[in-house]
Amino acid sequence: MTGTLAAVVFLYTVLPRIIAIIAIIAIIDERTRVMKEEMDQARYLHEQAEPLHADYAERLAQAEKEAKEMFDESTRHAREHRNELMAEWKQEMERRKREFREDIETEKQRAMREMRAQSADLVVAASEKILRERVDKKMAQDALNELLGELEPGSKEGTNSIKGVSAIMTVRTVS
Repeated sequence: MTGTLAAVVFLYTVLPRIIAIIAIIAIIDERTRVMKEEMDQARYLHEQAEPLHADYAERLAQAEKEAKEMFDESTRHAREHRNELMAEWKQEMERRKREFREDIETEKQRAMREMRAQSADLVVAASEKILRERVDKKMAQDALNELLGELEPGSKEGTNSIKGVSAIMTVRTVS
């Protein structure tokens, strides 16, 4: 009976433990298989994601490069535009300075002409006054004839001017 008792004890104590151990091993094996499949799946997805990650990283780098180029281009364009505007402004200022100088010179020449004309008028008026007071008609006529004689015979312009002065002198000395 010891053999049967041992068989019964074995069946009731050891066999359930062996069955439990076998069941646990089966569960562990199943769990290991599932984990292996999940790891394989994760590895597969990781391998699939690597090229996508590299592609996106490359696209990002390209986009950053293009953005930098666009920024640099717009900065360069802005500098060129600023330089063009500055050059145009400088040209405009130089043109205005030149016009201002020309206006000053024109006004200076006009003022000089006016001063000469006024001076000439004053000289003529003073000469008339002096001639009226000091020269008689015969002396004036002799001086004019002498002046007319000194002029070149072909100088029509000078003759007309002298004749005009002569006529004025004659009229004024008579009055």
